[in-house]
Formats: sequence, C-alpha cells, structure tokens
Amino acid sequence: LFFFFFFCGELEKLYGSSPRPTYPFGNFVALQLQAIAVFTASSSGQRFLVEFLEAGGGQTILEILRFENSAEADLTAALELLLSISQAGRKYKELLCEIGATEAVTETLALAQAEETLHAIR
Repeated sequence: LFFFFFFCGELEKLYGSSPRPTYPFGNFVALQLQAIAVFTASSSGQRFLVEFLEAGGGQTILEILRFENSAEADLTAALELLLSISQAGRKYKELLCEIGATEAVTETLALAQAEETLHAIR
C-alpha cells in the first residue's frame, strides 16, 4: 500500500493514469497507514497528500473503516490518518466530508471496542 502511493505519481507519468489503491487485508495495514501519515504530515507533505487523495486514498481509508473484519490497530491507524488529513486545512476537511468520512467515523465509533480506537476517534 505504502509503496503504491509513493510511486503512484510516477506510474501516472508513465501510463497516463494511476491505479486505484485497494485494501491489502492482513499485510501490516496499520504500519503502512502510519508510514503514509509520516509523509503527509512532513514539511513537504502537501505533495504527498494530494497524490494520496487523487489516487483514491481517502476512499481506501473509508473501506478500511467500513470493513467488518478490520483489526483494531488498522482502524486506529486509519482514524489517525484521517485526522492528519483534516489538519492539513479546510480544503481537505471539505473533501473528507464529500467522500463520506463523517459517516464512516460515526459508524466506527458505534462498533469500536478498543480504547485506542475510541481515543483516536475523539
């Protein structure tokens, strides 16, 4: 997942379009989401954030939140990444609202069991 987003811009340059990311079940998803959060929160993170969202990263995060068998660690990492994206500015908050992030977060709140996940939602 991480490497997909990192090279997404290069793929787009080569082939004219960028493939949509998918949720790789069971492949250290939480760790990969945390790595993406590091890049998007960096001083030059706007570039990575734009590429991530244009490649469908927001929808992928929502799929993780809505998938009924997601591990609590994956849910927590997805929520923290959503928070990081929303802290990037009003434009990104509006984009998250448009794709249905508010509903996904409230659904996750209703189903979450781990204290870490509930703390990430707050």
